Amino acid sequence: MELSITLFVLVEFVVGATAAVVASVAWTHRDRPGGTPLLAMAVTGVAYAATSVAESTVGGPLLWELVTGLQLPLTAALAVESFYLAAEFTRHERYLRPAVTGPLAGVVLAILVGSLTNPAHHLFRGPPELTAAGVFTATYGPLFWIHTLVSLVIILASVTLLIVELANASGIYREQIVATVVGFLIGIGFFLWESLAPIHPAFNLATVGVVGWCFVTLWGVFRVDLLETGQIARKTLVDSMTDPVLALDTDDRIVDANVRARDRLDVDTDVVGTPVTAALASYPPLLDALDSGESEREITLRTDGGRRHVRVKQSPVYHTRSRPARLGGHEVRLGRTVVIEDITERKKRERQLERQNERLDEFVSVVSHDLRNPLNVAVGHAELASQECDSDHLDEVMQAHDRMDTLIEDLLTLARSGRSIDEMDAVDLADVARDCWQNVETPGATLTVETVPVVVAERGRLQQLLENLFRNSVEHSSTDNRTESGDSVEHGSTSSRTESDDSVEHRSADGRPVAEGDTPEQDESVTITVGPVDDGFYVADDGPGIDADDREQVFDSGYSTDSDGTGLGLHIVERIAEEHGWAVRVTESAAGGARFEITGVDVA
Repeated sequence: MELSITLFVLVEFVVGATAAVVASVAWTHRDRPGGTPLLAMAVTGVAYAATSVAESTVGGPLLWELVTGLQLPLTAALAVESFYLAAEFTRHERYLRPAVTGPLAGVVLAILVGSLTNPAHHLFRGPPELTAAGVFTATYGPLFWIHTLVSLVIILASVTLLIVELANASGIYREQIVATVVGFLIGIGFFLWESLAPIHPAFNLATVGVVGWCFVTLWGVFRVDLLETGQIARKTLVDSMTDPVLALDTDDRIVDANVRARDRLDVDTDVVGTPVTAALASYPPLLDALDSGESEREITLRTDGGRRHVRVKQSPVYHTRSRPARLGGHEVRLGRTVVIEDITERKKRERQLERQNERLDEFVSVVSHDLRNPLNVAVGHAELASQECDSDHLDEVMQAHDRMDTLIEDLLTLARSGRSIDEMDAVDLADVARDCWQNVETPGATLTVETVPVVVAERGRLQQLLENLFRNSVEHSSTDNRTESGDSVEHGSTSSRTESDDSVEHRSADGRPVAEGDTPEQDESVTITVGPVDDGFYVADDGPGIDADDREQVFDSGYSTDSDGTGLGLHIVERIAEEHGWAVRVTESAAGGARFEITGVDVA
């Protein structure tokens, strides 16, 4: 064997070994998008290198035709595998449906059959001829050029998919796609060179192109742990987001960063591809949060603008590989997205609220102890003085003390109602209404409780709400404007009366049930009804009612039509309703009195 042929064979061996290395690396990435097609290309490259070595060393023409005949279907297989690679790499799996893959497989099979039967028809290559250098050569037939054209069309379709993706790519993704396109062009170039102007009959230049194609494509696809990582992450983080967002691969390298991350974290535009520990070295607390792997963590960062409180939220990014239905999908973790939410303003509001609550606690303490104690002393001395002398002035003093005590009680209730509700339970509205009736001074008044639902509420606050409504009805009602007792019971939002056997309970001031015919005391008092509405309940009376012009103001703090009133009772009702997420409004009852509807109530 001549020295030149020996050198060519050694080169083919080196190229084949390189293809084997590429195949082994591709094997470790076979679960990634584009990994399996690239592995197939590298294995095909190894096979092509082996046929090239055999082409230079075999001695018989028939064996030479058989070996060279295998190169043609291997070339077609490379073209089809490149299409699979481009389709997966650019997320165009819709092109891999049977209507497309079937004809592609048919092309490879047809070329395999035609090349293996070439000795019978010589349409791919002419009869082999032995050269002076001791190797065989042959001219190309018409089917060879058809095969070349079909393979080029498939490869160019692959390149087209990549170029379309390139138009929408940026940063390191652009570099990845450019590298992949260059790999494809290397394969095309060397194959055409071998076909049109071979260097030497013993050296198949296309082998170098095939392996170079695979090597450059491997570098382009897996340089930064896949273009797919960044593209999938991009779907969940938009540049218009107000919070900094990063996408990291499985090796904790930054594969994407939105504009806000670059602005607030002082990272350069070329940060993509660098380890996150290097890019964010100025923010140790942030790196600790990322290293912890916790889905959420609140930390404090020192920036040029001062101390900022942020919440770091991490979410994994997966890719589901398409596989035959009988095998099912296969999820591969590609990395994670990191959202850095600025919560500085929220923290400020929380601290302000804490200080307000502290001041509120101080206020409640002053009112409940420091004011009530001297008031109790004053009440005691006034009572003693009234026993020693009879004076109208002492009566005024006692009334003023009572008003101060009522005002203090309402202020304490209002202060406590400003606190958030921690827990709500199922509460029997009827039971609460009856308990409230025992706690309110209702001389001569009657309570009617219809069939009302079990509601979700904080029992103590609900009791305050009902007590204030009962007290308001009793204090603001009189016998002058009421209807007859027979029309004083209101049922539901339809204002229809309930028959005597309906589930309506009447109670007098002392809590005893009132018989249907027992009406003398009722005729001189107000009747208060608690009943259901579609999404809540109502409290109505048969008193004089509230003028339509005053209904928007009755819930205002300090508003009262009673000179002795504090103007806080209905304001407390509205506050308690808001704490529960309810709405309250006042209308006219069927008996002409006031009707308070509380809606938005959840039923247990």
